[in-house]
Amino acid sequence: MNIILSSYGCHPNRGSESGIGWNWLVELSKYNQVWVLLYRGQEQYVTVSSSVKDLPKKENIHLVPIDVPFPLGIKKLFRFRYELWQIKAYFAAKKIIKENQIDLIHQVTIAAWWFTGYYFLLKKPLVWGPISGFQKIPIVAYPFLRKRDVFYEFFRSILLKLLKLSSYSFIMNIKKIDMMLYVNEETKNELTSIYKEKPLLQMNDTGVQKIISKINTKSSSHNKLNILWSGLLIPRKNFGLLLKSLEKLPYEMNWELKVAGEGKMLNYWKKRTLKTKINSKITFLGNISYSKMNELYEWADIFVFPSLREASGTVILEAMSHGVPVIALNLNGAKNIIDPSCGILIDITNPQQMINDFANAIIKLCENPLLRIEMGNNARKKVEEKFLWEKEEKRCNVTTKK
Repeated sequence: MNIILSSYGCHPNRGSESGIGWNWLVELSKYNQVWVLLYRGQEQYVTVSSSVKDLPKKENIHLVPIDVPFPLGIKKLFRFRYELWQIKAYFAAKKIIKENQIDLIHQVTIAAWWFTGYYFLLKKPLVWGPISGFQKIPIVAYPFLRKRDVFYEFFRSILLKLLKLSSYSFIMNIKKIDMMLYVNEETKNELTSIYKEKPLLQMNDTGVQKIISKINTKSSSHNKLNILWSGLLIPRKNFGLLLKSLEKLPYEMNWELKVAGEGKMLNYWKKRTLKTKINSKITFLGNISYSKMNELYEWADIFVFPSLREASGTVILEAMSHGVPVIALNLNGAKNIIDPSCGILIDITNPQQMINDFANAIIKLCENPLLRIEMGNNARKKVEEKFLWEKEEKRCNVTTKK
């Protein structure tokens, strides 16, 4: 098939949406001619064009970089930049269709449903997703947020409702899209109420390129539990829950936490941690390169993911691919990935219950090294069977044929 792949974020050496865009490019290009609309900036196009040369089906890939110049340093204009990019991408796609026989347009990134684009105007079969964005922080978990963050979540909920009712591009896409791929149950429930007659297909938004490590051979007798956190230090990532849980661990328990990531709350949590009795056991590493994260995953005995609002979580699959069991909250995409064989899901009833259960989960895996090794091996096996990008290849192509 001849496919236009709309992938604002597309990068071979990054995680999150940029990694998603790149892997859809790779998998679809194995059997299709693919015109890739991507953002030129942030050295993305330079890296992608260089990396494409090493792909086995590079002749099937046609890169179409789209630039949206803005004054340097104006990060707050990101959303406007993306909207402008969508308009320019529409005209680029229109030109491609005029010059080529295009069978399908597939918008992959950005995956948030309110960034819908204008491809519905082109009268071509249109696939959108995997999308997310309808997930919300449970109200019972608001005590983990600062007052300003609670206000933000409340305002966000109202804004999304207004967008759903008033966004012209979203309303028209709902009418014109031939298939919508969704990430999690929260997104499915919203879409079902407004998207009744056309097919919906559940598909994880992320994956793993390859299994790097071998079967878990970590010693079950070493006397320290290595705990890893990876991600942005922002309100919804819920570092406060983890910190309170760690404070409840037995004094004699030997553990260490490494925090990989930056974000607007990095200094805030550094200062809060210094005021605790466990500060000597916690190291904030700051931003870690995508490639160096592999060393941290190999170091870790368990991976902690207390995020309150997440599509799925690329880092969950990355940790599992290294044979690391995961402790996460039982919501959003995490509950679709983790099961009792490879990790522990924490129910959300009230803040104190969440803190206690998270702490007990850490203690359980600390006191049962053979169990965590078994879980880690099951985690690696599950990723290998279900979440490798090469496994998604067939689903990608089946989706386009539908």
